[in-house]
Amino acid sequence: AADPPGLQGSSAQGSGSPDAPAAVAISTDGWLLTSAALLPGGPLDAVFGDGRRVSLSDSRADPVSGLAIVKADQAAVQPLALADQGVAQVGTFGFGLTTLTGNGCAASSAMVASDFMADGDAFLSYVRLQTAVDARPGVPFFDSDGRIVGLTASEPDGALIPAAIAALIADELIRGRSSATASFGFRAIDFGPPIAARLGDIRSGAGVALVEPGSAADRAGLQAGDVILAVNGTPVSSASELSRQIGTVSRSARLDVSRRAQRLAVAVRRP
Repeated sequence: AADPPGLQGSSAQGSGSPDAPAAVAISTDGWLLTSAALLPGGPLDAVFGDGRRVSLSDSRADPVSGLAIVKADQAAVQPLALADQGVAQVGTFGFGLTTLTGNGCAASSAMVASDFMADGDAFLSYVRLQTAVDARPGVPFFDSDGRIVGLTASEPDGALIPAAIAALIADELIRGRSSATASFGFRAIDFGPPIAARLGDIRSGAGVALVEPGSAADRAGLQAGDVILAVNGTPVSSASELSRQIGTVSRSARLDVSRRAQRLAVAVRRP
C-alpha cells in the first residue's frame, strides 16, 4: 500500500480517526515517518487506506525537529519518494494526502506562498503554504511530479518541514546515529543554489536548517538560515564536514557564521 497511513493507539476501536497522527512509508521494511507531537502513549497501530490495521513495534523520535519514525511489522508497504535536495520554491503547486478513516485517501491542494527567510523565522527552514492542507503535523505534501517536498509542521500554521531535512533525520533515526550537531540543539543541511543566492551567494559552509527552542544553539543565538563557515577556525565546506568537526568538540565551540551580509562569531556549549 502506498497510501499514507494514520496512527492510533492499539486499544482504539474502528478504522481510524481524523485526529490520528499522519505518517508516510519511507522504506520497504516498514519504517514510517511521522510527527512525534501527536503520537499516543502505549502500543500503536497503523491504519491504511484499504482498512488494514498493522501493529507497530518500534518508535524513535528526534527532539530537534519533532519528527519520529515507527516500524510497521509484517506489512507490505510501498515507500514514497522524498525530495532529497533543496527547499521547495515559492509558487510550487501540490497537494497534501492523508488517510482519514481507513477508507481511501483524501487530497487537499495548495501552493507554496512564502518561506522562512521572507517570514523572518529563527528556528525552522520551512516553506509556508497559501492555505494549510491539514491541521495535523506530519502530513506529506507532494509536488506535481509526485515527490514529497515537505511534511506539515507543528508550527507555524501552514508550514512544511522540507523533505530534504526530514529524509536526513529519518535516515539517522533508522541507523540509530544522530548528527553531532543534534547534541547542541540544531541541524544542518547543504542549501541549494536558490536559497544560497538569497543568503548572499554562499558557495561553501553548512546551512542551519533547524534550531530547537531553548537549546544550547538557541541560547547562543544561532538561527535557521545561518551558514556555518568554520568550527574553531577550521573551515567547513558541507553539512557532513560540519558534523565531523562538531563531533570532535568536547565542551564548547566557536562557530564562524554568515547571516545574510553579516559575519558573526557564535560560541556554543554542550548542555
